[in-house]
Amino acid sequence: MTAAALRQAGVELDNDAIIGRLASRVNELLSVAIPWRPGAVELLQAIAATEIPQALVTMSVRSTAMRVASNVPGVHFSTVITGDAVTHQKPHPEAYLRAAQELSVDISTCMAIEDSPSGIAAAWSSGAVVVGVRHLVDISATSHHDLLDTLSGVSLTEMLDIFHRAVEVEK
Repeated sequence: MTAAALRQAGVELDNDAIIGRLASRVNELLSVAIPWRPGAVELLQAIAATEIPQALVTMSVRSTAMRVASNVPGVHFSTVITGDAVTHQKPHPEAYLRAAQELSVDISTCMAIEDSPSGIAAAWSSGAVVVGVRHLVDISATSHHDLLDTLSGVSLTEMLDIFHRAVEVEK
């Protein structure tokens, strides 16, 4: 999407070259500092302490995703699904369905935390429980099970409560 938009704006490179340059620049910036969302690392660490398997599902290229995934202190993602490893980008559910398959779990037992309309749509249509977290774009009109302003101060117990309420509603 980004490459196509840049080409329409006049960038005279093919999609692969644009994606390569963007990924290279993002990786360069991530080597300096990863801009964690407030509360995200703490929540991931709390989940990791329970040994609940975690997947990172992102439309970033693998090199960028792996840089982020390998730099969450005390957290090991059981699988990382990236945009360059799927046929269909978000909002298609393929990435979430693939993550559940690689985790050997039913997607209905998964919770997705997303901050974009396309990510929320992908997670929702996959059958996962979806928690939207407000960030750069308006997600209030999306289909989600709960909507949070931040992950800061959100405990694993609160996330599990959201999950269980969503599962009860779906019954």
